[in-house]
Amino acid sequence: MDDHTSANAPYTPNKFSYTELAFSLVAALALVGYGLHGFLNGQLVLPAPRGGFAVTGYLPTGLFLLGAACWAAGFLSVIVDHLDERNNEHAYTSFATWATRLGLAFLGAGILGAAVITRFA
Repeated sequence: MDDHTSANAPYTPNKFSYTELAFSLVAALALVGYGLHGFLNGQLVLPAPRGGFAVTGYLPTGLFLLGAACWAAGFLSVIVDHLDERNNEHAYTSFATWATRLGLAFLGAGILGAAVITRFA
């Protein structure tokens, strides 16, 4: 057994660089700000190389906001994990993974909802 995985080895909590912590905070704020802006205006523009895609309506933009909030929670868990010195990194890693997956699912549902609304409107 390696020294760092030994049961007798002292526990060392996760420590992230200030760059990674700053990125996580800025990304979380940007995601929630972008989603909230789109929801309050009822329209969200997703840039793309060939012109982009406009999402209109409060249901699709609400799903985008929910997805952005979930994804932001995953980013913020990095900061909380840095501050928390208990031996529970696996919980933060699992939370970040599932928050990101749920966020992407809501973002996908928002795109699908916008496509359906545009098609049948």
